[in-house]
Amino acid sequence: MIARFSLFTGLTFLLAACGAQPDKPAPVTTSAPEIVPEVEVIEEVVVEPKPKEEPKEEDVVLRVIEVNDNPDQFLGASLSMVNEKIGAPIFARRDGQIEVWQYRREWKEGVCHLDLFLYPVPTTTGTDIKVKFTDLRSQFLTNDEQRACFAEMLRDHIRHSNPQAS
Repeated sequence: MIARFSLFTGLTFLLAACGAQPDKPAPVTTSAPEIVPEVEVIEEVVVEPKPKEEPKEEDVVLRVIEVNDNPDQFLGASLSMVNEKIGAPIFARRDGQIEVWQYRREWKEGVCHLDLFLYPVPTTTGTDIKVKFTDLRSQFLTNDEQRACFAEMLRDHIRHSNPQAS
């Protein structure tokens, strides 16, 4: 009887195992395949900047600023007139009542200097200071080169004070 009972119990368990719901399979975790978008390959176009073209000689218009290259044009000029024509000096000194204003410019292989000697001049309203003497000089420049240097000194002032003039 024990043998039958064991057989009966074993069959019961076996039937119970077959009739029961099967275990759910354990979830499988897998990484999704990477989705690569389709890319259409086209030619790579490289745009290089155009080389800067130098203006042709016939296209360049040089505007020459006409100036008087004679330093004696300042004789009798007032301080305001001097400042208007050539600007402030690079050096000024006073010897008693006399003022000396000095201007300097490099030119070619040398340097030119313009000295203006200003003296007090009596006027009907008092005293004014005016240019009484001028001295254009250079150690290494000829007279023509000194005058050309002085002309450039004047042009420099015009260009600096009025950029549209150049």
